[in-house]
Amino acid sequence: MIQTDQKITFEQLEHQERKATLEALLFSSEEPLTTQDIFALLLIGNNNPEQKKALLESIIESSEITPYYIDQLINEINEELVSSGRPFKIVKVANGYVFATLSKYGEIIQRLVKSKVKKRLSQAALETLSIIAYRQPISKSEIEQIRGVSSNEVVNNLLERELISLAGRTNTPGKALLYTTSLEFLKTFGLNELSDLPKIQEIEDIRTDETPLFSRNVTPENVTETSNELQNDGEVLQNEEISQPLYE
Repeated sequence: MIQTDQKITFEQLEHQERKATLEALLFSSEEPLTTQDIFALLLIGNNNPEQKKALLESIIESSEITPYYIDQLINEINEELVSSGRPFKIVKVANGYVFATLSKYGEIIQRLVKSKVKKRLSQAALETLSIIAYRQPISKSEIEQIRGVSSNEVVNNLLERELISLAGRTNTPGKALLYTTSLEFLKTFGLNELSDLPKIQEIEDIRTDETPLFSRNVTPENVTETSNELQNDGEVLQNEEISQPLYE
């Protein structure tokens, strides 16, 4: 890289160099980056949080760099990745962008993921998480009525893992705490939003076909189809999508 005394801003870069810069940023990120994250990092650096909003608004108003332009760059990067036969592309997860490998490489990626010991969920935790995902917001007593057993420890464990979060209290006597899934839940299972969860009937069909649940099939038409794989020993490896995020 040529060293110069003058700092070159993102706006001053040529179109191809902008794409390369954005691709490098997303490839290096350990977490999905929202459009606002991308703007902040590319255009204003690490300014104080209270200054960022005003700076972003002023830049967007006076610049060709807009959210639509960022989306265009990402689409162009993906087109180049596909045309060159790369095994990964940029997808949207938890309202942010992240690199993920294509579904055709899922089997070999799963071998790597399964070799890791970290981030395992017990069958009880997975069961509780599923109940919360489909019935949220929900209280612990309601979870226990569905499961038929005490769920205090498993709920606390899910809170510690930040897979669920508190969502207020009920209006009933006792004001029980309500639980919902979190942003971390979306990132863990490769979902962009809760509406990407498979419908109950789809899950039954998937189980009948013995197809893994909560896996994302990355195709040009759909990059957010999801499912989840149950382990024979009653445990599940998180982030085990057929298109595995590169940040895991």
